[in-house]
Amino acid sequence: MPRHKCLALALALMAGTAAAQGTVAPDEDQALRLADLAPETPAPPSGKTWHGHAELAWGRALQRSLAGPQTWQAQQRQSVLLQGEVQAGPDLRWLGTARLDHSDPAQAPYPQALLSLQEAYASWRVREQLLLDAGRINARQGLGTGYNPSDFLRGGALRSQISADPASLKTHRLGTVMLRAQHLWEGGALTALVAPKLAEAPSQAGLSADLGATNERSRWLLSWSQRWSEDLQPQWSFYGADGQSPQLGFNLSSLLGQATVLYLEWAGGRAPDAIAQALTLPGAPRHWQQRLATGLRYTAGNKLSLTLEWAHDSAAPDRQAWQQLQTQPAAYLAYRRWAHTAQALNTRGQWGLYANWPDLLGWQHLDLNALLRLNPEDHSRMQWLELRYRWPGLDLALQWQAQQGRPGSEYGSLPQARAWQLSVRGYF
Repeated sequence: MPRHKCLALALALMAGTAAAQGTVAPDEDQALRLADLAPETPAPPSGKTWHGHAELAWGRALQRSLAGPQTWQAQQRQSVLLQGEVQAGPDLRWLGTARLDHSDPAQAPYPQALLSLQEAYASWRVREQLLLDAGRINARQGLGTGYNPSDFLRGGALRSQISADPASLKTHRLGTVMLRAQHLWEGGALTALVAPKLAEAPSQAGLSADLGATNERSRWLLSWSQRWSEDLQPQWSFYGADGQSPQLGFNLSSLLGQATVLYLEWAGGRAPDAIAQALTLPGAPRHWQQRLATGLRYTAGNKLSLTLEWAHDSAAPDRQAWQQLQTQPAAYLAYRRWAHTAQALNTRGQWGLYANWPDLLGWQHLDLNALLRLNPEDHSRMQWLELRYRWPGLDLALQWQAQQGRPGSEYGSLPQARAWQLSVRGYF
């Protein structure tokens, strides 16, 4: 049996990425908004303390096969998301977000019904410029679109992955249980958080809070930002975790004209090579490693926004190491699983092109979202396209995805070669 086909079948154990889910369309000044700050569910009416959506999805996926030709497989999903906020006092709020997905086939290695407790925390305004938060919080950092090296809490947070859209992956992930303090002032902020170890390992139970996915070890993070000018506000981060050397993070963006933004996201610190981390090799030497995401985002007058991004990780295998790894099926599979969980690059570099077009070609309420990712080390690629029409309280979306490359490549080894999906979402 060919080795590469074995690899493709083994990778079927990883969570699939073919089903797609839409995101809120950015407004006209998206060139100035580099973080995914807008929630996916519309804001509730004044006085309403909870809101959410229910979604039904149907589709088909072309599955790569271990023995014989590729075959089409039917897929369906039902999802419910709830977000709530309770004002317990003038300066105290309780907030929570939970999502329940029922997928057929199931998202391996989980059962068909899968709960994701994304957030559940209390927020106390101690005084005008000081906030304290405690509980499970989805704390995100970084300016990158497809890759965020300074988003230090992303590892292990993807429990239910039903979309290839980068904004959805950041929004619908598990938060980390932490105690967080934020001191704010005009033009700047200082944030400190500590996240204790709460479990030994992640859980594969469907109806589990899965504290082991995000709190498998103790971690801490300090971040500071200060505005230097109208369009220049850098952010520095300092991160630490049990068994890991401290890491630095940096984010910076700047306007180039009226419609173009240049952004840079960087992280660095001493760490073993990615393969050594994945295989937990004892005594692996630590070197200074750097991770980077930089890009240009252009927003046209017709609302079309295009982002070109280059991502790099010096710890990931180069072309020669990547090819050698593919000759060792067990090590290759372990590495791919680790990279998927850590949300790390599989190889040293990656190109990404991302597009968002609200009111496509002047057609109000019709949105286009698309992405293209290229791996220059093995020339494999992934493409995703979504058309979404919005009525008041209801969305209809059609998504298509293709993953192409030779056997053993990053995208050519994933279990799904192509997929399409139709979904209906109602808001309440």
